[in-house]
Amino acid sequence: MPPAAFIFIPVVAITGTNGKTTVTRMIGHCFEQSGVTAGVTTTDGIWVGGHCVERGDTTGPHSARSVLFDPSVEVAVLETARGGITWRGLGYDWSDVGVMTNIQPDHFGQDGIEDLEDLVYIKSLVAERVRDGGTLILNADDEELARLPENERVARGEKRVVFFTLRENHLLVVRHLAAGGTAYLLRDGWAVEAAAEGESRLFRVADVPVTMSGTARFQMSNVLAATAACRALGLAADQIAAALATFRGESANPGRANLYGVASGGYVMLDYGHNPEAFRAVCETAALWKGRHVTGIIGVPGDRNDELIREAGRVAARGFHRIIIREDEDTRGRRRGEVSGILCQAVAEAAPGRECEVVWEEPEALERELSRLRAVDVIVLFYDKLEPLLEVLSRHGALPVSSIEGLAAHAAQAAASASTRPLEAPPAVAPAASNVAAPADAERRPPFVPRCEPLAATGQLPRWR
Repeated sequence: MPPAAFIFIPVVAITGTNGKTTVTRMIGHCFEQSGVTAGVTTTDGIWVGGHCVERGDTTGPHSARSVLFDPSVEVAVLETARGGITWRGLGYDWSDVGVMTNIQPDHFGQDGIEDLEDLVYIKSLVAERVRDGGTLILNADDEELARLPENERVARGEKRVVFFTLRENHLLVVRHLAAGGTAYLLRDGWAVEAAAEGESRLFRVADVPVTMSGTARFQMSNVLAATAACRALGLAADQIAAALATFRGESANPGRANLYGVASGGYVMLDYGHNPEAFRAVCETAALWKGRHVTGIIGVPGDRNDELIREAGRVAARGFHRIIIREDEDTRGRRRGEVSGILCQAVAEAAPGRECEVVWEEPEALERELSRLRAVDVIVLFYDKLEPLLEVLSRHGALPVSSIEGLAAHAAQAAASASTRPLEAPPAVAPAASNVAAPADAERRPPFVPRCEPLAATGQLPRWR
C-alpha cells in the first residue's frame, strides 16, 4: 500500500456459546457462492477463497490478523471465541457486523469463569466493537442477548440492532419492528425479513440441507443469524437462498450435526456439542424422529465444573432412550473416570432405570453400537476427535445423508410449532418402532471431510467482574 493509505474490507465477527462455527461457515459460504473471496477463521482452521490455508483452532486474534493481512480477501468472517478474547483480545479494531448466537452455561470453572454473567461480560466485547453505522445481530430467543442492547457499554455509538427469532410473535421483536427496526424470523416454514413497513419471504428453511427437512430448530436459528449478517453486508436474498441450498453438513459444515446413513440400516449423527444446551438442542430434534430408538454417546470436557457436567447428564438422560458415556483423551486435570462417574450418577438420578454404560474410548463406543444397529436406530455421538470416527463409519459403509427417511412429513408441523415450543423444556423421545425402512440411496452423498482438532485451553485467570 502507498504510504498513509488505508484499505478497508467488511469485517463480520461471530461469537456465542453454540452455533458460532456453523454461522461463520454459512456466512463465508454465502459470500463465496456469490463470487466474493472470503477469509474465514473457525475452530477448524483458516479458509481463504474456499481453501484451507491453516489447520487448528484459529478463533483468536492472531488468526484474525492473518486474514486481514491477506490481500486476496474481500470480506473477513471471523469466528471469535471466548479463549482468544480472554487471553489476547480481538484481532481487529472495529467490525461492520457483529453476530451473537446465544449465551448459555459453559466453561464454568475455566479461566476464572464462574457464571453466565462472566460469559456475557467477555463475549459482549464483540457487540461493543461494532462500528458506528454497523449492525449488531442478536438472538431474541436468548434471554441474555435480548436485553444486551440495554447494556451501557454495548449501547454506546450509533450501531443498528437486528434481531433474529424462531418465535414469529416474539414480544420483543414486535416492539422492535414497531420502533422501526429489522428482524429475521421463521413464519410458516419460511425465513422472513421483517421491518415496520412489511415482510418479505426469503426462502423455505427446509430447503437448507442442514436443517434436516426444516426440523432442526438450532440449525434454523443459525440460518436466520447468517442470513441477517449477509443481508447487512448487502447480499441479495436470492444469492443467500441459492448459497444456503448448497450448504451441506458433510462438505460445508463438517463435524456439526452431520448425519450418516449406515449400509446395514439406521443412522449416526456426529456433533461437537459439549455442554447442556448443545445436548438439549439435539434432543429437541431427536424428539421428532418418530418411530426411532435413539442412543446418545456423550462426554463433557474435564475443565468444566461438576454442576455443569451433572446438568449435561440430566439433559441427555431425559432426551435419549439409552446412554453411553465416553471420556475425552485429554482429561484436563481430572483423573480418568471422574467425569464419566459424574455423568453416570446424573443420568441415574434424572432417569432411574435408563440404560447407561461407560465406554471410555469413543471409537470403541461407536463400533459397539454399530455392531448391533437396527434400521430403527439412531446413534447420536457428541465427539472429541472426528477423524477416527469417520474411519469407523467408512468401514461400516456409512454415507452422508441430509435427513432421516420420513422426517420431511414432520417438517411443516415442526415449523408451525417452533414459535411456541419452550426453549427450556427437554424433549420426550418417541418410542421405538419395529419396521422403518433404511435410508434411501438417492439421499447419500460422498465424501467424508475431515475437520481440525481444537486445542485444549490451559491456565487460569482471575474473576471477570
